[in-house]
Amino acid sequence: MAYVIENFPGTPAAAEARRRYRAGSFMVQTGAYTSSEGAQREASRLRTAGFVPEVGVTQQQERRLHTVRVGRARTYAEALSLAQRVSKAGFSAWVVP
Repeated sequence: MAYVIENFPGTPAAAEARRRYRAGSFMVQTGAYTSSEGAQREASRLRTAGFVPEVGVTQQQERRLHTVRVGRARTYAEALSLAQRVSKAGFSAWVVP
């Protein structure tokens, strides 16, 4: 990440690397829903698959979204490994700080 930040300043890739570099921990997000019911259904499916989900609320532009996330990894690499496990279990999965 430091290579991208140093050699490509001002680019979107550098901004993303900076965001990841400063993150204290990472989680794997499996979905974002406009209704809490959709988020709770996803969380229930994750629990059945053996994961421990967290449902949260975030504001994206002018929309309120209910996010479903699992895990808390100290490094981006650990979170990527978890994301692969979640994906293999049949869920969408992306790493978020």
